Amino acid sequence: VGLPKGHRTTAQLGDSDRVEIGQEVVAIGHPFGLGYALTTGVVSGFGTPPEPRATFHERVIQTSAAINPGNSGGPLVDTGGRVIGINSAILAGGQNIGFAIPINTAKTVMAELRTHGHVIRPWLGIAGKMLSEEVIDLFAIPLAKGLLIVHIDDDSPAQKAGLRAGVLSVTIEGEPWVFGGDILVAVNGLDVTTVEQYMRVFTALKVGQTITLSILRNGASQDITVTLQEQPLQQLAYGQAKVPGDAEFRPIHLRS
Repeated sequence: VGLPKGHRTTAQLGDSDRVEIGQEVVAIGHPFGLGYALTTGVVSGFGTPPEPRATFHERVIQTSAAINPGNSGGPLVDTGGRVIGINSAILAGGQNIGFAIPINTAKTVMAELRTHGHVIRPWLGIAGKMLSEEVIDLFAIPLAKGLLIVHIDDDSPAQKAGLRAGVLSVTIEGEPWVFGGDILVAVNGLDVTTVEQYMRVFTALKVGQTITLSILRNGASQDITVTLQEQPLQQLAYGQAKVPGDAEFRPIHLRS
């Protein structure tokens, strides 16, 4: 139904936790400055934020609806006209692989902004890559499934606790790796050897919480106790300031 000229209506927000793979969606945006446009597709999966330095807390919606430069910030809408996501990024070299921030995540962020003026996230201060059996089998050195730590933020809880990042750069089938660092295998006794486990565990953590990290270091297992801090604003903003519009990413690193 058309609206009188000059009148606007408020979009209805949906429930992104109820989104299912295969359901039809529409991405709306302003691609390449060509005016408002929409593309259609389906929800093709759920994953982790593709930005390599992204805060690793929430899943993202993967969609086959074409997302182009200029679509960032536009709504991802279901067939009922409800906004279920905010278009965010595309995958470098991929075909029909776009990502949207779930609207429930945006609702949480909005509530935090209203209450605190900024987003509050627990901060450990590590970035890394999940080790797979295929990569482990390539080396004779002791490795284990888990998060291979490749970077530790300065003055972070991880640095203060003595966690170690890798120093040996290796390229495997064109993909960069940094070995020699700690491998995080569990948090508070809960395995974090897959992306899904990692997301589930870290989503539940709180600022000020003391946690026990189980790591593999130089082939030996040990536990390290860390107290989480609030993530600094400059860490939350990292990556977003680099590219004002859409960007192409590779989902390589995980970060907390």
